[in-house]
Amino acid sequence: MSPVHMSEKLKEVLDSRVFVTVATLQPDGSPHQSVVWVGRQGDNLLFVTGVDKVKVRNLRRDPRLSVTVNPPDDPYGYAVISGTARFESVGARERMDELAVKYTGKTYAEHNPQSYATLPELVTIHITPEKIAARFL
Repeated sequence: MSPVHMSEKLKEVLDSRVFVTVATLQPDGSPHQSVVWVGRQGDNLLFVTGVDKVKVRNLRRDPRLSVTVNPPDDPYGYAVISGTARFESVGARERMDELAVKYTGKTYAEHNPQSYATLPELVTIHITPEKIAARFL
């Protein structure tokens, strides 16, 4: 599938401090969802997570995922972005800090020092949108 392009409004929402829900597939085919901080590079998305997380195990087995965007100040606006995950380990801690600054105004270590001290190995998940279903975004 070829990549699709986001509307300018969706890009604006993704550049804000909106939380998104990532859905992956469990081994039995059932969905697994988790809320994450999200970043954007052009029309691509990214999030950072620990390599030990369920969503990472699911994506290593089946890289298909969807991301739901539902801004709290626009409850009728939403976008569901479907794509395939690509993993990148190099620079994941720096990307985590970039996202932490976006969402909290502080690096991750400054925002949550107890958690930072025990962070597992991190990985950046990149998503190239293959389909976007949206209303008002």
